[in-house]
Amino acid sequence: GLLTGTAATAGLYLVLVAAFVHVFGASLATVPEAGSALAAHVFGDSALTAMTVLIALAITGTLNATVLGGARVAWAMARDGALWRPIGRLAPRTEVPARALWLQAGLATLIVLSGTFDGIYTLTSLAMVVAATLTVLALFRLRRTQSAADRPYRAWGYPWLPGLFVGSNLVVIGVMIRRAIQGAEGGWYPLLGLGLLIVGWAGHRALHGGSGDDRPPEPDRAS
Repeated sequence: GLLTGTAATAGLYLVLVAAFVHVFGASLATVPEAGSALAAHVFGDSALTAMTVLIALAITGTLNATVLGGARVAWAMARDGALWRPIGRLAPRTEVPARALWLQAGLATLIVLSGTFDGIYTLTSLAMVVAATLTVLALFRLRRTQSAADRPYRAWGYPWLPGLFVGSNLVVIGVMIRRAIQGAEGGWYPLLGLGLLIVGWAGHRALHGGSGDDRPPEPDRAS
């Protein structure tokens, strides 16, 4: 299911991008929102509103999944002792991480009020690339340190495909750092986001004393 869904999504995305390039050509870089612009170009101005509504609904669905997933991360971190313990409690009636949701809502509100969408996106971009790179690098480390572990699923194309992923991400990281050093507009935002990631990692290490094997028992649900 994961492979089929990924392949289908990638195929549809390539078809959509091909349509953008066919209609707009080199001017695609200057189009504010390609999906709505393409709909208006092909079907007229009436399609612009319909496409905008569809995009808004799609974004809402994505936000729903992101909000729920992010709260679960904070809840799990609290169980590990990396956040305040009360955040790791579930609501007694709904059994959802309500406190983690409120914490996430507060942080998201502060981030939104701090700058524009582009600035927020740029702030998190480098940290997300670094986190993804470290995740795949963990595959190489675990293969070496736990070579005898039971692996019902083995990464296809190992080590070449994971290595290609890591190499590509390192290029992206290098470009972002170079833009920051050259003083490009907004180039320092990714470094700030990376700094926040490092602060979070250092805090986690300090709370755990450098070990991740002493996981405490799951806290009781909130009374």
